[in-house]
Amino acid sequence: MTGVTTNTTSSFAHHTTFTDIGGLVAVNNVLELPEHTRLLDNYPNPFNPVTTIRYELVEASHINLDVYDMRGNHIADLDYGYKASGQHEIMWNGQNQNGAPVSAGVYIYTLRTRDGQDSKRMILLK
Repeated sequence: MTGVTTNTTSSFAHHTTFTDIGGLVAVNNVLELPEHTRLLDNYPNPFNPVTTIRYELVEASHINLDVYDMRGNHIADLDYGYKASGQHEIMWNGQNQNGAPVSAGVYIYTLRTRDGQDSKRMILLK
């Protein structure tokens, strides 16, 4: 690097570690796979207007991640399809499948894989 006013030269080194959320995770060139498929708690919870939902897949799998109200009515498809093993996250903005805002209240999000399903609760405040 050359200084503009002093016309001197110096060198430096920089090391950065990146984590890719949405697939396999590598930290310092070590591949880390989840030990089991699981649905994690959303954050923030309670939320307004957006929350993040994370899940981990031990192996590549077809998944469905959906939101339901407390009566069991389907509200929204958040994520679906064939996903790679590793960590994934999706954001929900409190809107239904048609893009209309939903009412404040408790909602259930459910992850379905070929290994089964898991559900958790989240609270939308307005």
